Amino acid sequence: MYDDTDDDDDDEYDDARAEENGHERRGRKRRSSSFSFSSPKNRNNRRNRNKREPGNAPLPNVTLLTNGEVEKCLPIAATSNQYGYFWGTTATAMQRVAISILGIVLCSTINDFEIGTALQVPFATFFLWAPIALAARRNSAARAGEFVGLWRPEVKNVEVVPVFPKTFERNRRKSRNRRAMSEMLVIDFIDPISSFEVSFRIPNERRYDDVQIGDACELLVSSDDDLFRDFVAIREAYIPELDVFIGDYPFLDRTGFVLVSKRV
Repeated sequence: MYDDTDDDDDDEYDDARAEENGHERRGRKRRSSSFSFSSPKNRNNRRNRNKREPGNAPLPNVTLLTNGEVEKCLPIAATSNQYGYFWGTTATAMQRVAISILGIVLCSTINDFEIGTALQVPFATFFLWAPIALAARRNSAARAGEFVGLWRPEVKNVEVVPVFPKTFERNRRKSRNRRAMSEMLVIDFIDPISSFEVSFRIPNERRYDDVQIGDACELLVSSDDDLFRDFVAIREAYIPELDVFIGDYPFLDRTGFVLVSKRV
């Protein structure tokens, strides 16, 4: 049972911040269906788990990517998958159309005809370019570090966690493959060389059913250190054996990412 409500609120707030910036919190322990009490000091230790001092541990299995390879994997402009993500439900699209119509009507009341006409154009197309702008904002936030690399960990743990509908609502996106709003999937990744760990907590989907412990994975990580002694992971992973991408938001240009991963 969920007894530690204060700790749960802190974790939800941190998860929301991490999702907005496009990164998973460093070294967060796997969320399970049971909670244990933890102090702020312990939570800080978990967040800093992927910070290693030089010489204390082996370097992670990360291959530094060139600028050209990064551009192929991490687009700035919205891809079709990202556009669909931010397009949302029919209700969301209708709200944007309503804003467009309202903007056109308001601009038509401006006395200066030229100014009114100029303002009507962006309002008339608002429902079309709004998802593009939102995707570009999310994509730019994903590049937090100076260097980007391809990290090859493996799946350490897979766990389905029941959640309350109110908690799940924040992560809900329209999808025909999405299960009923009652489950989240927690996946732990571990570097077999350096023992670095990263956890994803995402809405559960049927396409994740075949993910198993020990599966080889590929993720992009960013850092200000070209040796990646300290890094953050972008919240989308790829399992080559299953040809499955794991994540809530499609950060990667999936065609470009597969091509780059085969070459490096």
